[in-house]
Amino acid sequence: MAAAAIELGLVDELRMFRNPIVVGGGTPFLPPVTEDLRLDMIETRTFGSRVIYERYRRVRDDSIDSVS
Repeated sequence: MAAAAIELGLVDELRMFRNPIVVGGGTPFLPPVTEDLRLDMIETRTFGSRVIYERYRRVRDDSIDSVS
């Protein structure tokens, strides 16, 4: 469901918590995308437990926003 929402352009922000451990193979955190997805990191925080919080905003093409 996340992949479909991202591909349809319905996702404006991604927020994730990363835990710095090595576990081998497994399910990817984010689905594969078929084209580049431009993101700006707008917030990051590292907690005492070394968990990292990251918040990204999707960069939209300005030419689409200016069309009336």
